[in-house]
Amino acid sequence: YVDETEEMAMSGLKKNQHILDRIAKELLERSKLTGL
Repeated sequence: YVDETEEMAMSGLKKNQHILDRIAKELLERSKLTGL
């Protein structure tokens, strides 16, 4: 039971990490365009 919950938490973190990486890349691209 505990292991199952832990796996769900880990997969959730991985999904969030993927989203955060995409957001960070977009912000970097925008800062390059604006010259900041």
